[in-house]
Amino acid sequence: MSKRFRKDLSTFGPTLYLSAQELSTLGVMHNVARLPDSHPQWLRFTSWMEDEGPRHAYVVLETDATLTPWTRRAVRLADHIVLVGDATATPEPGRIEVGLLAAHDHDRVRARHSLVLVHPEATRLPSGTQAWLSRRQLDSYHHVRLGDPEDLARFVRILSGRAVGLALGGGGARGYAHIGVVAALRELGIPIDMVGGTSMGSVIAAQVALGLSREEMIDLNLQVMRRKPFAQYTVPMVALLNAKRLQDGMQMAVGDSRIEDLWINYFAVSTNLTTTEMVVHDRGPLWESVRASVSLPGILPPFVRGMHLLVDGGVINNLPGDVMRQRGGGSVIVVNVSSADDLRFPPSGIPSEWEIFWNKVLPFTQLVKVPRIMGILMRTLLLASANRTALVERDADLVLKPPMDAYGLLEFEKIHAIAEAGYRYTLEAASRWSAPRAVA
Repeated sequence: MSKRFRKDLSTFGPTLYLSAQELSTLGVMHNVARLPDSHPQWLRFTSWMEDEGPRHAYVVLETDATLTPWTRRAVRLADHIVLVGDATATPEPGRIEVGLLAAHDHDRVRARHSLVLVHPEATRLPSGTQAWLSRRQLDSYHHVRLGDPEDLARFVRILSGRAVGLALGGGGARGYAHIGVVAALRELGIPIDMVGGTSMGSVIAAQVALGLSREEMIDLNLQVMRRKPFAQYTVPMVALLNAKRLQDGMQMAVGDSRIEDLWINYFAVSTNLTTTEMVVHDRGPLWESVRASVSLPGILPPFVRGMHLLVDGGVINNLPGDVMRQRGGGSVIVVNVSSADDLRFPPSGIPSEWEIFWNKVLPFTQLVKVPRIMGILMRTLLLASANRTALVERDADLVLKPPMDAYGLLEFEKIHAIAEAGYRYTLEAASRWSAPRAVA
């Protein structure tokens, strides 16, 4: 794993790898594990590093397994401290963490701290990550499977600032286009190192972070829609719909995992009605984050967390590429499935309620297509963050806008066609794009 890490990192620039054994092999220093901090040989090491360091894009210092002088010095010199843990072992901090990191709190002001949990090759999904996180002060955490080169390559891209983040926008049934977009990106060899979304985008993003294939995502979402989560009307005191079917559907769509236990770093965006602020969900039960993010105000009851009411993230941020930019440090791909021109009425104006009713009931009449209340509310929601969406698109490295005018916001039964439209569009639109790979 160490050799593969060095190889992957070197693709982004010259990399100098140093351990106690490597220093001896290079003839720089010998027996560094036993030399006290005051030994004059450390002056030689400092001088050598001043010459060699600037010649490399990255310098990797591997500590000893015990609390040796080399371990202490390596930690003191580090800009980014990476803790590697056996995911099957106890989450309690090891001796080096307790004896060195805790004793050098002042270094935390300068150095970032990341945790990499290493899992057995056959692991389906991580578990128990929260126990590791609660015992440490970390800037980030990552999961890697033994024998899976892509997991390690993803971590290296994140560590080197070359990660590719994918932000998926909301848009009702049109969000199924994200399934095709992801399938095309995978086929084109474009990595997805981080993923996040708003509303329907948060659902598909969660399924991507779970590692589901295109076929699995389509099948799972079909199962959810067969339960008709948007057909359980109630007395409209808080919302038009009862949330029970939707809540069950979200649990079916993303399972019982916690966000911390996903292979790919994930977030969902919701809106806090109580404080009028955007909420970014990156910890806790996955289904709760999705449930909050898809809670269309007026259509579905808000999700209650503590004493706060959370509703659809599209109220504030329907295309969270800016959130991804703040969390990434690499390239940001945004996928906007909203239509610029929607909800047209007949030239004669808005028909009366009875005209609409009889038009639906009576045979041999020309069907008049008029937006329903749910469609109007959803469209209004998307318009609320339109200006922010425009700014996000200007800042993104790649903007994907699959053609969705032929599909309505509530046409969930057209999942196959919508996903296919996203797939075919992305194969062409992203075919010539590639994330930056090498340091100039």
